[in-house]
Amino acid sequence: MKKIIKFILVFIFLLSLTACAYREPNARFTVTAIGFSANGTKVTAYLQAMDFSKSEDKTFLVTGEGDSVKASVKDVNKTLSKEPSFEHCSLILLSRGIDGTGLKDALNLCQELSMSQKTRVAYADSVKSALENNTLKNGDEIASLIKENSKTFGFGKHTALFEIKTAVLVNDGNFALVNLDASNSKIKFDGLLEYKNCKAVKSLNFEESRQYAKEQLK
Repeated sequence: MKKIIKFILVFIFLLSLTACAYREPNARFTVTAIGFSANGTKVTAYLQAMDFSKSEDKTFLVTGEGDSVKASVKDVNKTLSKEPSFEHCSLILLSRGIDGTGLKDALNLCQELSMSQKTRVAYADSVKSALENNTLKNGDEIASLIKENSKTFGFGKHTALFEIKTAVLVNDGNFALVNLDASNSKIKFDGLLEYKNCKAVKSLNFEESRQYAKEQLK
């Protein structure tokens, strides 16, 4: 009898913990994409999220600025009426000025925000244009664009958060990100951008990108 009572008490305790952790979907903003750009010492964070309490126009974009990637995200949070949830974030966009220590800080922050290690990392000249394009509504759809085109063209597959972090740690910061062209209010897969020592060094066309991908498999 004592064992049964003990089991019931443990079960009730665990159930109460689950209840405390659970939040209604409408109580949070669901982040689908996050991006960073920098101009000198000023970093801009872009957060694309969905508000499921609305029946229309669920997706929105907010920005913040600071002297670091972490400070810029904190600045974004000042404008939000609900807590952002990053667990379902599908896309991390890096742009001009995010390199070296800033790039490492961005990747580490994304991990601290409890994003999936499989979240796609990509580059866009303009994060704002990429996330406000007229063809794909949110980060999930842009991540799908990268996935499908990677299959078609044979490059851009190994760009998950854990793969880029691994390249930073054990490959001297040498890797390549999918380069997204967001001009003319559209967004498209546009080759790779090669990084060395965590700094962007060269845009690769489709043939160069395929060759780069083949070289990485050797």
